[in-house]
Amino acid sequence: MSALIVGAIFGGLHLGGGRRYSFTIWASFVGFVYGMAAVKSSSIIVPMASHALNNLIGGILWRYESSSAKIGKQFFHLLT
Repeated sequence: MSALIVGAIFGGLHLGGGRRYSFTIWASFVGFVYGMAAVKSSSIIVPMASHALNNLIGGILWRYESSSAKIGKQFFHLLT
């Protein structure tokens, strides 16, 4: 039960900043998984490390996609 509450709070904290409700639903699910990880491991370190790793990977992918799109636009501009 506590993992469900944590998941709902986690999802609610990820609402806003131009994000869609579908992202909030996804974040609620992930928050539930993080909550279960905390319950099963009896440690807050496990979900904290998982969240940090998730953000790191997401940031790297976002940066790669952003730079790839920028390079593609520059290349297309050279062709026209």
